[in-house]
Order: sequence, then C-alpha cells, then structure tokens
Amino acid sequence: MAAAKPPAASREVVVAVHECLETLKTDKNAHNLGRAAKLLVKLAYLKTPNRIHIAKQSEVIELLVKYLSHDKEFLRVLCAQALMIAAHENEACKTAITKVGAVAPLCTLLKEGSDAKAKAMAARCICSLSEHHEPNRKLFRDCCTDLKDLLKEDGVDDRSRYAAAACLRRLDKHLAKGQLNEIIGMKTKKAPPLGNRPRGPAVTRRGDTRAPVRRR
Repeated sequence: MAAAKPPAASREVVVAVHECLETLKTDKNAHNLGRAAKLLVKLAYLKTPNRIHIAKQSEVIELLVKYLSHDKEFLRVLCAQALMIAAHENEACKTAITKVGAVAPLCTLLKEGSDAKAKAMAARCICSLSEHHEPNRKLFRDCCTDLKDLLKEDGVDDRSRYAAAACLRRLDKHLAKGQLNEIIGMKTKKAPPLGNRPRGPAVTRRGDTRAPVRRR
C-alpha cells in the first residue's frame, strides 16, 4: 500500500512565499528583506506543510544564504533562523543550503557576532544542518573551537549556552558529557538537550500570511 502524500501548503501560503521571494529578489531595503525572512520563519513554524514547501523553493534558499553575508547583522540572524527551520528533518534541503555557500557565513556569524544571541542563532542553524547529515557535520567541524569559546564567555544567557552546547555535541561525537559540563562550568551531570528547534517567534494571528509591506 502506497504511503499517503503529506498535505500540501495552502494557496494563501504559496502566494505569501512567492511574495517573500519577490521581495528577497528585488528589494534593497534591509528592513523589507528582514520582514520577508521573518514571515518565512512564522509560516514555517505554523505548519509542517509550510516548512516543506519553503524548503523546496531553491531560489528562496539561495537568497537566504546570500543574505547571510549582508552587512546588517539582524538580517543575517533572521536568515539563519529561516534556514534552520527549513532544514529541519529535510536532508535534501540541508545539502542544498551548504552547497550554495552557507558554511563560511554561518561560521563567521558564530565567531564574530555582536552578542551571544546572534552567535547562538548561528549555532542553532549549524546544529540543524548537521543533524543526521554526516557530510555537513564534517563541513562544520572547524566551528568547535568557536562554540567552546562561546560557552566560556561571561554573561551568556542559558538559552544561548545550551544552543552552543547542543551544536558542539552534534559536531564532536567523541566529546563526553563530563567534558562538556567541564567546558560549560556546569555542576549538574545532565547533558544539554540536543533539540535544534528553539521556540519560534510569537504568531499573533493563526494563518497570518500577509506579505511584508515595502518601505519607500
């Protein structure tokens, strides 16, 4: 018996994703680009069919990767978040993201982000791309040192710390729990969770698929 096909994204979502694509392709305003990336994040978090539809849009993926190198950090962080969600449980998307050049800018964001939260979003994205994907795990192995540095930074919030710890454990399979706890400075023996889907942005109205409004 053939497996049932997964439900498709609604027409409204398909239209909204297309409008986001047009914004990413043609708009030069960083805030408008950020709104498009943020809407993609919201849509992907709402329903699995939305996430699958976004992951299949190669132009969207390529443009999100392109803006990982934008000079505005808030846009780089939003694009990393959108890519993180699109790649969740999608091997083809994970491969496509790294193939079009995501490795270097994500490693740069992890190393040079202005604060722990920006670095942690890079860690979450790397963690998602490396989950059950050995080629990607090898591509990001050089990030282990920067992840350890993030864990040792003073004033890092717990959520960012655990994101870095989860990513480090995913990249370094030989890292024992005790070693990780020593790096973090934790007293507990409980290992950080390996989940790579942090809580998404608040969606104020279910099914809100409005395209971003462009600034003049």
